[in-house]
Amino acid sequence: MAFASLLLSGLVVVLAPDVHVRGTELVLGALAEVRGDDAALVERAKALELGWAPAPGYTRVLQGWQIEQKISAAFAGTSIQLEGSRCCRIAPETSRVAGEDLAAKARAELTAVFGEREVALVAQSRTNDLEVPLGTKPVELRCAIERREQRAGAWSVPVQVWVDGALYQTCWIGFSAELYDLVPVLAHDVRRGEVIGNADIELRRTRISSDLGGEPLEAIALEGAVLLRDLGAGSVLVDKDVQRARLVRSGDVVQLQVRKGSITARGSAIAKVDGCAGDRIRVWNTDKTRELTGTVIARGLVEIELGSAP
Repeated sequence: MAFASLLLSGLVVVLAPDVHVRGTELVLGALAEVRGDDAALVERAKALELGWAPAPGYTRVLQGWQIEQKISAAFAGTSIQLEGSRCCRIAPETSRVAGEDLAAKARAELTAVFGEREVALVAQSRTNDLEVPLGTKPVELRCAIERREQRAGAWSVPVQVWVDGALYQTCWIGFSAELYDLVPVLAHDVRRGEVIGNADIELRRTRISSDLGGEPLEAIALEGAVLLRDLGAGSVLVDKDVQRARLVRSGDVVQLQVRKGSITARGSAIAKVDGCAGDRIRVWNTDKTRELTGTVIARGLVEIELGSAP
């Protein structure tokens, strides 16, 4: 009776000599036929994990005794009868992710970084197709750029390939980004030492190159600035090209202009730092109980523009 009971709770595992599997992890049911009188036990045995599946282009061999050891450890007290092949050679079923799909995912993520700014994205090279394990679910592509500053120049975009909810590989896709903005440029040739006025600059759609060495200065930041080198008409000006006029000094009492829509209010404040035209600086209210941030727009004048929210 005891012997019969043991047989009823046992498992018969018929190992195949060669199998092709899906996914990135192995389970017993993919390598062998599992039989037994206890249907629930059989299903649990089929789901027993046996480690990693080989990558595309490779195979893996599991010996029968290795599999028997894992089953015995997982189902202590259960009789195991191993039949079939003495070992099993495992090869992966594969699918192919098109290189154009990888590149499109990277391009879409990079386009989102620049938002509404005009940008031309040029692929650095052709993206090759990628062979991946065939999973039970479609391959998922994910992309997340950590540093999202809008800059021209070279970009390397990571595209993650996920198979059955697990990260399989990260592909890096290269792009060159060319930005175009409506920025102030010199309306004519200007020599070193000359003070820039309104007549010296004009707005023009311009390619923003990484060779500029900085972000283009806004028109408000150029007012009263002194040119540090000779530059020709159409030149984009960055911080290294000019010496900007210091319009506010730390500790100065400045006029604070607060605007919300068509309503403007004025009062006094105390500057906490020096500031040139166009700089964002911190100021105290007169009794130093509240700190505010505004933009220097003229000598001794700082403006705060409130949004529509209360």
